[in-house]
Amino acid sequence: MEGSVQYANGRIHINMQLIDAVTDDHLCSRTYDRDSTDIFSIQLDIATNVANALRTECSLIEQQDLKRAPTDSPEAYRLYLAARQSQLGDNIRLDLHQAVEADPGFALPYVERASIYIQRLRTPGTAKNALAQRTKQEELTWKDINSALGIDPTLGRAYAWLGMIHRYNRRGVDASHAFERALEFSPNDPDVLVNYGYFLANIGQREQAIGLAERAVELDPSNAETHATLGHFNAAAGHFDRADDDFRKAAELGAVWVHMLAANLELVRGKHRIRGCETVAAF
Repeated sequence: MEGSVQYANGRIHINMQLIDAVTDDHLCSRTYDRDSTDIFSIQLDIATNVANALRTECSLIEQQDLKRAPTDSPEAYRLYLAARQSQLGDNIRLDLHQAVEADPGFALPYVERASIYIQRLRTPGTAKNALAQRTKQEELTWKDINSALGIDPTLGRAYAWLGMIHRYNRRGVDASHAFERALEFSPNDPDVLVNYGYFLANIGQREQAIGLAERAVELDPSNAETHATLGHFNAAAGHFDRADDDFRKAAELGAVWVHMLAANLELVRGKHRIRGCETVAAF
């Protein structure tokens, strides 16, 4: 799908085209010119038109999600989207805090903020205050996840990050249950699929992790990080040629840090060859 979005004077103008990547046929084309407060109605129209063009039926849960506006505040939604698209940590946090202030009943900013806190848990602080920092980040994570699920108990992405915090605390059974709920409520959310994939890869179920990441790439083919994640899973499973392709695609989509992953892949590939030679020599 390709198109353009223009915003001016409180109105939003959207051109949308759905193109078959194999035949280059135009499957669907629409233009929208409406008040910016009508953004969720436009979103529903686009999703419905795309599903019809692809002859795909949405699940009952997905239909309900599309029809239900996540927030009544266009400003809160704008701030949330800005945070999702930003590469600057300080800007992300500020936008999410402001989104929560603009609409405390909007669940997604809480989930996004919890994801930042969880990522910080992986980064050790100074030796002097590392434990206090981790404790604080974990408290903030639980608070935001509980807030999100209190607002929307069917939000799959919240269950996915609940699974991640359980994984961080090495509660494998609880993590597995949380990810199962996430997949139940949001089977077509790339974030859910990728996070569940990380959990499965971590417990040795690499092929299942690859399957989830492949599905995420199908759903969001322009996301560089998703391609890099698939490459990471393929490399861990020994599928080095596939990983090469995944990392190359991620780089084409603008992932500047993917070259480090590709370099690590070469190291892993080299060690794998050495082990292979040793095995042959042993026989």
